[in-house]
Amino acid sequence: MECFVALAEELHFHRAADRCHISQPAMSQQIRRLEQELDVRLAHRTKRVVSLTRAGEVFLAEARKTIRQMDQSAELARRTDRGQIGQLTVGVTAPALFVVLPEVVAQFRRALPGPHSPPRAPRCAPLLAGSRRDRAPRGCSSTARSSR
Repeated sequence: MECFVALAEELHFHRAADRCHISQPAMSQQIRRLEQELDVRLAHRTKRVVSLTRAGEVFLAEARKTIRQMDQSAELARRTDRGQIGQLTVGVTAPALFVVLPEVVAQFRRALPGPHSPPRAPRCAPLLAGSRRDRAPRGCSSTARSSR
C-alpha cells in the first residue's frame, strides 16, 4: 500500500522505488500484485507516463487513511507498552487523599499529560475489598476516633 501511495504521488516508478528503498522492478511487481489482489487496474502506464485510473484515485484516498490509522495504532501500542496509556488505580484513604495524593497526582500529570480520571476516595472497607481482588494497592490505615 505504501508503494502504491509513493507511485501515486511521484507518478514515476523509479522515483517511487527510490522513496520506498526498493528497486524499480520490485516496485513494478508490488503494484502488479496489488492490482491482482484487488482485481482492478490502479494506474495507466506507458514508457514515459504514469497516471492513476479513477479506481486508483479512489484507492489512493483510502490507502492514505489506512496508513495514517496504522501509524496511529502503532503509536498507541508503543505508548501503552511504555505505560503512557492505560489505567492506573491507586487506593488511598481520606488522610492521604488530602496530604500526599495531590502532589503525587501533580507529578503524574506532569510526567504523562493527557486525559485523566479524577481521584476517588472510597471508604476503607471497599478499598480493602478492591485490594483482595487485585484492584488497588494492598493496605489501608485510618485514625481511630477517640471516645469523648
